[in-house]
Amino acid sequence: MKQLTPLIVLLALIVAFLVPYGWVAQQSPALDLLFNQVFHSLAAHVVGHALIFAIIGLAALRAAPGLRGRPAIYAALILAVALGQEGFQLTFKGQLYLADTLGDIMVDLIAAAGAWALLRAGRLGGAAGADAEGARPQ
Repeated sequence: MKQLTPLIVLLALIVAFLVPYGWVAQQSPALDLLFNQVFHSLAAHVVGHALIFAIIGLAALRAAPGLRGRPAIYAALILAVALGQEGFQLTFKGQLYLADTLGDIMVDLIAAAGAWALLRAGRLGGAAGADAEGARPQ
């Protein structure tokens, strides 16, 4: 079970972050007020996306340490989650805001790449110089 815990955390984060926040806010006036206070500006929206995808990226690297040595696979998985999140948002909104969507995906990828680079460099408690399996050389 201990080995499954990082994977369960990753899957829970992805599910939680895939839910369109606009839909969640419609379910409760209190949540609507909270979301409007937290994401009141474009800067807050960008920071929110960056934090979400840095967290998802770190959780993915914790759940699958082999991704540390496979940046293309890691980026493809992050892109899939970002496209999924934007796709769910599109179904909620009912129309595509292409520039906003592409900007969000760019922020998502940059944040996840930053998390990967920091972990790879050993700045976030990861294995500096980890091999392709994420193990520290002996």
